[in-house]
Amino acid sequence: MDSGRSRDIPEIGIGMLGYAFMGKAHSNGFLQMPYLFWPPPAYPRLLMIAGRSEEAVREAASRYGWESYTTDWHDIIEDDRIRIFDNGGIVVGSYAQLVCFFVVLFCLCIRV
Repeated sequence: MDSGRSRDIPEIGIGMLGYAFMGKAHSNGFLQMPYLFWPPPAYPRLLMIAGRSEEAVREAASRYGWESYTTDWHDIIEDDRIRIFDNGGIVVGSYAQLVCFFVVLFCLCIRV
């Protein structure tokens, strides 16, 4: 935790799918948010990033400041510490997959 942080402001767990260009941009955005929007409603805690390539997502987690990584985005949904799911890179192969994704996203959102 940054020494300049207010103890009255809570943390919020973030999970993100995608580690390429948008993953990098969104990671930076989460880290810059408390600086740009003071006081922030919550400090983002980068808990888990997901992607298809284990080697690439491991590197992204290390470079962008994520606490953990996975190659299965379902791990993000199942982690109760994660309150925000950032979809920065899903590639949908069928309409059924798209519907399932939005059902899961809806369920995650109502958990907040």
